Amino acid sequence: MPRTGQDHLASLRDGRAVWLDGEPVKDITEHPAFRNTARSIADLYDLAADGPARDVLTPGTGAGFHGGR
Repeated sequence: MPRTGQDHLASLRDGRAVWLDGEPVKDITEHPAFRNTARSIADLYDLAADGPARDVLTPGTGAGFHGGR
């Protein structure tokens, strides 16, 4: 089963250390500098998993543009 957008966002909340301008970022999925990018990528995962563009993003494999990981 292809990964969903929520799977992607959850994977970003893994305790990684991210700093911006000398300050730690607690949650990159919510921080203004990163949240829109994270959500855009999550939307692509959702499209690949079960959206109208699935056949374009997963041509003939059903694995997803991310290799089915």
